[in-house]
Amino acid sequence: MSDTMQLKCGKASASEAGGEMFRVLFEAEPEEEDGPYVLIQRAWLEEDEGEFSPYYLETHDEDLIGHFTALDAELTRNHLTVRLPPPTDRIIEIEFTTSDGNFQDIRRVLGIILQRDLGDRADKTAT
Repeated sequence: MSDTMQLKCGKASASEAGGEMFRVLFEAEPEEEDGPYVLIQRAWLEEDEGEFSPYYLETHDEDLIGHFTALDAELTRNHLTVRLPPPTDRIIEIEFTTSDGNFQDIRRVLGIILQRDLGDRADKTAT
């Protein structure tokens, strides 16, 4: 059975660098240096051309830091669910609020990371 981490975030952001590095970051307490957070990142570096680029996940929980060859996520307007494959077999539930523009950036960058369209479902508010 999967163990679930739940996080309510005060800050959500997306960024990219040079068209090679993409990341989304959710922080519960942005001012708190060691506060709860979830970072999802993926890089396609020129020197790695043709090779699989694993997902990198980092959280405040040291058991949930590392590279993964598979990652499933579902995004709605104020909620992200991340499912990690076995043997980790964990679920991360993130509740967040952000501006419409920032949400569109998060959806776009997360779509690049996952290499799939997050589409219309992401526009709906989770109930």
